[in-house]
Amino acid sequence: MLSGAFNLIAGREPDPPSAAVTALGPTHRRTWLIRDGFISATPPPPLHRNTTVLRHAQIVAHPPQPNRNGGTDMQGPVLIPSDTDTLTSNPAAALREPRRLARTAGVYYLIVAIFGAFAHIVRGQVFVAGDAAGTARNVVADASLLRLSFVADLTQATFLLFVVLTLYRLLKQVNTSLARAMVAFVVVAVAITCLNMVHQLGALVVATDPTYTAALSPGGADALVLLLLDLQHYGYLIAQIFFGLWLFPLGLLAYRSGAFPRALGIVLMLATTAYLVDVVLQFLAPTLAGQVNPIVIAIVSLSEVSMLAYLLIRGVSKAPLSHHIPTDSI
Repeated sequence: MLSGAFNLIAGREPDPPSAAVTALGPTHRRTWLIRDGFISATPPPPLHRNTTVLRHAQIVAHPPQPNRNGGTDMQGPVLIPSDTDTLTSNPAAALREPRRLARTAGVYYLIVAIFGAFAHIVRGQVFVAGDAAGTARNVVADASLLRLSFVADLTQATFLLFVVLTLYRLLKQVNTSLARAMVAFVVVAVAITCLNMVHQLGALVVATDPTYTAALSPGGADALVLLLLDLQHYGYLIAQIFFGLWLFPLGLLAYRSGAFPRALGIVLMLATTAYLVDVVLQFLAPTLAGQVNPIVIAIVSLSEVSMLAYLLIRGVSKAPLSHHIPTDSI
């Protein structure tokens, strides 16, 4: 279809639709490779030195124009690159921006992993399930560390937003709806996580402020500390629903884009199932959840660590390809 559009400009009969559009100039022949909404699902032909990659181009058809003879002249459609278009005849240069975005997302993801792991370890050290007095003593003893974990959790939640926004820029041309769903799930997860941090801060305040001990009695204050940390745990489980859901569109986008190994996309989608199964079991069958938890951790760790490593080390294997051709653009 696009080839036919440019053949109209060249004054030739249209050829069958193709992912590569050929236009004849006055002195040379150049092939235009259209991406981001204008490429078919099949891989494009190999690039050569006269190939120009357009990542955000549009096809604009001009209306007929009056001529001197009183008639009208038909003008063929014109290719208009966007402001963010990258025009290059070097395939390596065409990968520069996608790889920059991927590695930027990888750096943000690494920050999420480091700060999130620190916060999780600290909470595990102070929380003693079913032991209010022991938990309260740990909170008082490690109050400074718990404050650091509070800040670390807010930091990792913020950087997770940066991760998904960067991945949105990288993958939105593959499927805009999936990319938007990915962002929406992360926004909900981050909002729940940040609000849920109030429980940890409340436990810290109750344990370290003598006013609460005097008003509630030592046993009552200890019980409140344990209750608040229990509520934080269940709040994380609710947020985990959306932490799992965002991996499904990410995995599907990775699978379809051609920029990542398909196995990585499949594992990311499996991680969604693992997260959701864990949440259901934690609420409905806690004993069974404890038995299944090692499998969940293995699947989730494999998927997210693999994605993190690939983003940091490789970036992308090639520029993400679009699988959608808008019919109103021709």
